[in-house]
Amino acid sequence: MDDFMTGIGNDTNDAAVNNAAMQANNVAAQAGDTAQQYTGYSSTSSYDSTSNYGGYSSTASYSDFDNQDSDFIILLKGALGAVVGAIPGVILIIFLARIGFIAAVCGAVMAAGSFFGYKFMTKGKNSSESAGLIICGIVMLIGVYVAVRTSWCMEVSSVMQDRFDITPGSLNTAQSDILYEYCGVRDFSFSECSSNFWTMLDRVGVKGKFMRSLLENLLFAVVGGIGTFSKYGKSDF
Repeated sequence: MDDFMTGIGNDTNDAAVNNAAMQANNVAAQAGDTAQQYTGYSSTSSYDSTSNYGGYSSTASYSDFDNQDSDFIILLKGALGAVVGAIPGVILIIFLARIGFIAAVCGAVMAAGSFFGYKFMTKGKNSSESAGLIICGIVMLIGVYVAVRTSWCMEVSSVMQDRFDITPGSLNTAQSDILYEYCGVRDFSFSECSSNFWTMLDRVGVKGKFMRSLLENLLFAVVGGIGTFSKYGKSDF
C-alpha cells in the first residue's frame, strides 16, 4: 500500500496518467465525431439552416405563397373599396327613381365612386388594371340592380298601403292568404315585398316593366361609367 501511494506521487507515474487521460480524451472525441456522422447531426449536416430542403431554399420556400396571398388581399381590398365607393350612386338611383327621374349622372357617380374606392384601397400596390375594371364593372351592375329593386319595393309598399289603407301587420290569416293569391305577398311591408319580389311582379303582371326600368338604369350607368373612366380611370389604375 505504501508503495502504491508512493507511486502516485511519482513524476513518472503522473506523466503516464496524463498520457492515458489525453489518449482517452482523443478516443472519446473520435467516437463523438463518428456518432455525429452516422446520426446526421454533425456541424455540416444536411439540416444546416442555410441549406436546401429537397430543392426548396429555406429563405424562399414560402415566397410564392406570400405573393399569392398578397395579390388576393389586394383584390379583396379593391373590391371592398369599389363597393363602398358605389354606395352614394346606389342611394342616388333609389331616390331619383322614386320621383320618376333617370339620369346618366347616377351612373357617373357610381362609376366614379367605384373607381376611386378601388384605387384608394389599393394605393401603393401593384394592382391589375384589367382586374380593377372587371371588379368595378361587376360592382356597378350589382349596385344598379340592388338600387332599382329597392326603389320598386319601397314604391310598391308605399303606394299599396295608401291605396288600400293597409298598415303592415294589420291583416289576419285569411286576408293574407287572399292577398298572396292575387299579389304574391301576404302584407305590403317593405320586407315582405322584398322577400317575395319576383312572385309579386309575376302575379301583378309588371315583370316586363321592371326589366325595362332595370335595363334603362343599366344603360345610363354604363354610359356614365364609360365617360367617367375615359376622363379619370386611365390615370387612376
